[in-house]
Amino acid sequence: MGIEAISPGLGVLDVRDVHAVRPAPGTNGAAALVCVLSDDGSSAFVGLVSLGQLHAGRGRHEALLCPRCGKPKRRLYLDGPNELACAACARMRTRYQREKNRSEYRRRGGRIEDRLLRMLSRPGRCCHGGLVAAAALAERLAAHDALLARTVERYLGRTQEASPHVSGP
Repeated sequence: MGIEAISPGLGVLDVRDVHAVRPAPGTNGAAALVCVLSDDGSSAFVGLVSLGQLHAGRGRHEALLCPRCGKPKRRLYLDGPNELACAACARMRTRYQREKNRSEYRRRGGRIEDRLLRMLSRPGRCCHGGLVAAAALAERLAAHDALLARTVERYLGRTQEASPHVSGP
């Protein structure tokens, strides 16, 4: 018989969700009955997820077994209707992996914005020094945006001077 756990996160099942319902670690081959809701409400997963052991750090930790590759993982993601997969199997990518070669990320402040969001999205880890560094990054991002706005205004001014017959906004 499995154990029932309902994940509070949308589209993600974390091993901590199972631990919240069942704090005592089980044995290999155990399973948990879970319900994972999607963020857009279109699909959900309701079913059994196998539990296994993850060799990490100095010991073994209970983990979720990916239904596709069978490897123990801390998180499983909703990938399609009624299907869970680990990040590698679901081809999940971080923002850096998706956008590292785009000009918006490299030259237009995306890298600074990403660092700022990463610094502020860690609850409980942000100390005074972290807040000072985040404020400096925010000022740098605002200065970068102001410089871009001035460049666009100069470009639009030159375009209107070069062709006066075109009416501007």
